[in-house]
Amino acid sequence: MEFSELKGLDGCSEADAVVILEKFVSANSQTFTFPNLDFNLKKECVEAILTWLKKPKVAPKTSIACLQAFRIISRDKSNMQALTNENALMTLNKVAGIQHYATQDVDGVAVDIVPSDQAVIVEAQKCLCNVIFNSIEAQRFCCKSGCVDGVVQRLKTYGDPEVQFDVKFFDMRILFLLTALPSCVETRPRVRYELHGFTYLMEVLDLTLRDAECQTTGLTDQQVELCAEILKILFNLTISMEKKIVDEEEEAHFMRLVSILHDLLMSTITSKDKQDDLQSHIVNLLINIPADFYEELLAPMVEEEEKAGERQEVEFDGKNMEAIWVILQFLDHRLSMTTKNMKESLAPILHCLCEACRHNHAIRKFCRLKVLPPLRGEVKRLPEDGESLRNK
Repeated sequence: MEFSELKGLDGCSEADAVVILEKFVSANSQTFTFPNLDFNLKKECVEAILTWLKKPKVAPKTSIACLQAFRIISRDKSNMQALTNENALMTLNKVAGIQHYATQDVDGVAVDIVPSDQAVIVEAQKCLCNVIFNSIEAQRFCCKSGCVDGVVQRLKTYGDPEVQFDVKFFDMRILFLLTALPSCVETRPRVRYELHGFTYLMEVLDLTLRDAECQTTGLTDQQVELCAEILKILFNLTISMEKKIVDEEEEAHFMRLVSILHDLLMSTITSKDKQDDLQSHIVNLLINIPADFYEELLAPMVEEEEKAGERQEVEFDGKNMEAIWVILQFLDHRLSMTTKNMKESLAPILHCLCEACRHNHAIRKFCRLKVLPPLRGEVKRLPEDGESLRNK
């Protein structure tokens, strides 16, 4: 399609603009590079799109078409300066609703989001994800312009059932990028301490687990995806932390976090792939947490269970070791996989289990019992013959 039509958007009626934009989106839905789109032409097209985005009382359909076209253009990493000037980034922040939250204090008060606007919000979030990932300038701008503040503030509204999954998911994708990319490392302590993001992220995990308790099927795929994104952010916030020096507030945070990780490990998840993905993120995060807090992975056996002799497989020394057993089963599953990157696949799990065993007597004894059980008929076979965790 000729880009000249996009350039002339600002001179069209709204109906004609939508037709032009939807035609461009349809023709380029699978296009990721535009070799014939130079900087000046790209800038003119983007400015024409932004003109419509900034107009008051534009129909959601028009805004969505504008944002979809912007997102497609933003896939091409060349000449990104045309998309990452202050005008473009501020407009995206505003349309995504992030600027709204960044400029107010919503302590304990959920700010209403109009359901009909959420499709527009999600498209703007997708655009932000693209430009943040592809442009250092966008990363630096979003770290300092209130984007991080707005996303963290909006976490407080996630208890509202009207807030759709996609809004939450792409918020977390934006926050992940702004805490993971090298040019954004200064946002980690700010999110964790100044904005209290650590607490709000844990509250969202807690909220998701409580919602799952009301569902007979356990965590849905969408809930697992949201939890996985949050765990990735928490990993970023804890990766450079000093493990040996933990103050009283951090101690409370880690005790609560490990307790939440325990509940996530115990959750019912329909999809095996989703379960593996979530367990991988849990293990990665546990590695960043001081091992002294692994005690929170254990739970006292319920008296009724002890009397009935239930869960004997996961009981040790009067404690429920089911979370540790799940991690061991995860290790067993990874050992059964035939992949080229076995070292990368196994190292985090083994590191996590080694730290747990080193710092907790009960976990060490339980793991030894499960990995190296007393030999019986096995003495007649080679150690590598068999399907048990010990043989693998």
